[in-house]
Amino acid sequence: CPKCLHRLAWFNLIPIISYLFQRGKCSYCYAPISAQYPLVEAAAGVAAAWLIHFHGASWIAIHEIGLVFFLIVIFVTDWRFQEVHDLHVILALLWTIGWQMIFRTSGPALAGAGLGLFFSIAIYAFASWQYGRPVFGFGDVTLSTLIGAIVGWSYFFPVYILALVLHILFALIRTMVLKTLGNGATFHDLIPFGPPLILSCGIFPLSAAFFRRSIM
Repeated sequence: CPKCLHRLAWFNLIPIISYLFQRGKCSYCYAPISAQYPLVEAAAGVAAAWLIHFHGASWIAIHEIGLVFFLIVIFVTDWRFQEVHDLHVILALLWTIGWQMIFRTSGPALAGAGLGLFFSIAIYAFASWQYGRPVFGFGDVTLSTLIGAIVGWSYFFPVYILALVLHILFALIRTMVLKTLGNGATFHDLIPFGPPLILSCGIFPLSAAFFRRSIM
């Protein structure tokens, strides 16, 4: 527990069930537990169930479930702390390219990773020069490399464009909500780019997969 520092037992860590059973509080000091934990656990469980339903009991389902878990961790970390940890990205990158090398061909993943790396570095350099300050963190560069490896070079630009649209929508919604609450937020307040990029990575390829399946 981050409050009383008591080492939690296994029955305190059962996804969702422990939170409900403990009524959202630590069993030892009764400090409130953030609702982030059951929400993230529920999202991971729903995603895993859907992928198994979509792909069946297969290696590709296992691969994509692992990948979704990595992306959920990156999503939440960037959303809450505006940080993308290199270790998370590197592990997810190895998971993606390693699976491609074993079961398919690694060419599209490597080409997508290279495209994501060089394109994001180019945007980072140009925009930073244009505005006189970094416009996003360098973690977004490594995340763009991972997204390129996941979707491949052919999907990278549509995914990136959709992420920019989602990013603008997030900024508009956040600005309107905070202004309504009287917090005085502006459209130019810092909004992490990782979450919309990860959402776009899921939305665009899945919609394409549904389209391909519907016409077969």
